[in-house]
Amino acid sequence: MSGRQRNIRRCGVDYSPRAEDFVGSIVAYCEGLETFPLRGAKRDDIRPGVRITGFRCRAASAFTVDDEAVTILGVFYGGQDYDTVLRAD
Repeated sequence: MSGRQRNIRRCGVDYSPRAEDFVGSIVAYCEGLETFPLRGAKRDDIRPGVRITGFRCRAASAFTVDDEAVTILGVFYGGQDYDTVLRAD
């Protein structure tokens, strides 16, 4: 069992190869923000510096960018209300 499989199970989600592939794709996409971090829509109305970008029309990632790092604030799936979650933090 891979580390990602263990993490999926730890989160209470049944493991399937399809789920692992999808999660792996999201992780790879987020890691790719290092190369071109200023993508997505800037959403200062939610929180200063927040950017939102979609992933395969099913998920959205929220992140901030500064001189030293890209910080992933969350990945939201299936129309989850990220506005409320990000405003609350």
